[in-house]
Amino acid sequence: MLTLYRFEHRAVQLKNITIEVIIILVFLKI
Repeated sequence: MLTLYRFEHRAVQLKNITIEVIIILVFLKI
């Protein structure tokens, strides 16, 4: 149960990082 929570938390962190990278790339294109 605890490992599942940690895995979900890590997935959320990865999702946030990918969103930040996309935003940075968009700003660089502009």
